[in-house]
Amino acid sequence: MFGISGGELVVILLVAALVLGPRSVAHALVGLQSGVERLRQWSSKMRTQHTVDIAALGITQEDLDTLHKLNGGELDPRRIVQQAVREEMHAWIDASSPSVMPLAESGVPLGDSSELEVAGEESPSKGEPK
Repeated sequence: MFGISGGELVVILLVAALVLGPRSVAHALVGLQSGVERLRQWSSKMRTQHTVDIAALGITQEDLDTLHKLNGGELDPRRIVQQAVREEMHAWIDASSPSVMPLAESGVPLGDSSELEVAGEESPSKGEPK
């Protein structure tokens, strides 16, 4: 808890008790107790309000279970864009080089992040037109 071990917490509490004195420690503990009680009441009220709001929206427990099962990693915008770009690159390469087996048929997975190379084609030298 907060990077403090149990033994360190006990030492801190003992030093605080010695510095504050018995009356101040008792007063501090009463304040701490009332703060914790208010926090519990607030938490209970929030849970009740949440339940009422969910019921008012018409959301069932099955809907909530479905939401909990969703994998947020699949909805990462960067990943979606990368996948779309890969698919477009594969389609462009397949369309621009008809003499080469299409990548979709060659067994190269669309999610493969390795560099794409077109087999059998040499790059033209500077003086030669494409």
